[in-house]
Amino acid sequence: MSSAPEDIQTDLYRERLLQETMDKDPNCRSFDWKVLQRAKPAVVATTYIGYTALTAPPFFDNVVRGN
Repeated sequence: MSSAPEDIQTDLYRERLLQETMDKDPNCRSFDWKVLQRAKPAVVATTYIGYTALTAPPFFDNVVRGN
């Protein structure tokens, strides 16, 4: 990723697209979001508790930091 502050938005967008592409590949081992997305309706989850906003999947209504 680039280090210039003006490139942060572009870098984050690129990383999100990469993650989404990887999630669509059945041979890819990065399946965290896939699991969360399928589990979300099963437990009626609306809030994601994580480390930072950068780790939060975009399909939750609310995001908060854990302890």
